Amino acid sequence: MGTLLVISEQEKKLVRVVPSERQMRHQKLEFYGFLHFTINTFTDREWGGGHRIPLCFLSGAF
Repeated sequence: MGTLLVISEQEKKLVRVVPSERQMRHQKLEFYGFLHFTINTFTDREWGGGHRIPLCFLSGAF
C-alpha cells in the first residue's frame, strides 16, 4: 500500500527556492576563508576555562 504525502502551501513555496547567480558563483570558488575571533583570541589561549569575566575585557584589565 502506498503512502499519502501531504504538502502544505508553505512547503510548496520552499521547493521553488533556487540560489541566486551570486550564490552559485560563490559555490564554484576553489578557495575562500572564514575568520572567527573570540575572547580567547585576545587572551592568547587556545581554549578558555570559563573563568574570565567578560567585563574585565572592556576595562582593559586582562
